[in-house]
Amino acid sequence: DFMFNIMNDDTKAVLIATLSGFICVFNGQGITIALPYMSSALHISSVFANWISLAFFICGAATGLSCGKIMPKYGVIRTTKIFMIFTIIGAIISVISTNPFIIILGKAMQGFFVSGLYVTAYLILMNQVNPTKIGRSLGISTSGFFIAYLLAPIIGGFLITYVSWQALFLFMVPFCLLELILLFSFNHEWFEEYDIDKIGTILWFILMVAFVYGLSFLDTFIGIISFIISLVLMAIFVYYELQIEDPLYDFRLLKNIKYSIYNYSTMIVVFVVDGMMFVITLYLQHVKGLTSIETGFILGLMAAVLLIMSIVAGRLSDKYSSVNLCKCGILIILLSSILLAFANYLPLYIIIIGLIVLAIGNGVFDTPTRRMILDIHGSSRLPEVSAFLSSVRDIGSLISLAVFTLILEGFSGIKNSVLYWSISSQYMFIIYIIFSFSVILVLYYLNRIQESHTKS
Repeated sequence: DFMFNIMNDDTKAVLIATLSGFICVFNGQGITIALPYMSSALHISSVFANWISLAFFICGAATGLSCGKIMPKYGVIRTTKIFMIFTIIGAIISVISTNPFIIILGKAMQGFFVSGLYVTAYLILMNQVNPTKIGRSLGISTSGFFIAYLLAPIIGGFLITYVSWQALFLFMVPFCLLELILLFSFNHEWFEEYDIDKIGTILWFILMVAFVYGLSFLDTFIGIISFIISLVLMAIFVYYELQIEDPLYDFRLLKNIKYSIYNYSTMIVVFVVDGMMFVITLYLQHVKGLTSIETGFILGLMAAVLLIMSIVAGRLSDKYSSVNLCKCGILIILLSSILLAFANYLPLYIIIIGLIVLAIGNGVFDTPTRRMILDIHGSSRLPEVSAFLSSVRDIGSLISLAVFTLILEGFSGIKNSVLYWSISSQYMFIIYIIFSFSVILVLYYLNRIQESHTKS
């Protein structure tokens, strides 16, 4: 108690944001490392097991926008406490049942409440910390995301091998309790009056579920219909949001070309980086024959580089152009995507080098880009901007998982399991290269816009 009392609220804000990031990412990465073992233990297919992960990300993406309105309306700190409690309940539901449908329900619950923690991480920092220290504070808090990338595969591999996959899900409970203690000792609170857009919330949830289901089963008639329905619902959602006074998300914010491009870039980078992490985790175990612990240490090395680079990039963004840091990060990510596309023909140590390069690129890109997105529209639109950024990141992860599920189904007829994972992984890496190029083209367009403004 004495330790928490002597901390000032700035320090607590950074710690809360860091823990929120850690809890969010560890929950997502923990599912990934556990999927092969859960598939075997629960006697379900790899495609069905993938829905445990999809449920988590679908609910996160489908509810992130509404969290941006709900949390300020009822108090950022107060609602974060409630969300944290239900995150713990979701973990308990997932581990006490052997029914895969109940486990999916528990992870879906966690996905909903964890989406609020993403919003909290941005709102508390941007409201509490001095603007001159935002870059450094974002760098430290972002390290929470990357510490989770570091520890999830290592601790996950150890717990799954020597205890059980249930122990991995329970591992996060003490960190949730620690954040609860910090929240109860926090002295400030923020309120902002919003009308909750109930119709928009329901529309967004349904269209996200339809979109991910359709994309995952695009090779079936029901999948095609679901995907078409999601596109129709998206058009209806955007039209409806533009007509009402207090929308779930004000799409007029996207008229700012910089804001739109940086959010698009973030979504694609999350698609590429999270997807490559997901695929390489399974690839190393199924094709290279590594144990979960060996895989964990390799991915942990990558995450350690991510951690260091996020802190360095946060400090650099206080001194140098965030745009240039963003461009450098994207170029480095592209190089790693090209290298890892040839994973089938590379020795293990080259794959490890490719992962380290990927970590450097993501670290250089992430913190400066977050800062630019949160700064563009000012503090008055911070709840909407932070909620949209959270949703954009979740959508990137969702699309990656959905596309990978679709590719797995496409090669499900191959009897040789090594060949099955080898070919499907190679297809995914090719997709990552294509999307990396798309981000470079967008950033090139942004650079041309900046040059024209400078000349005028």
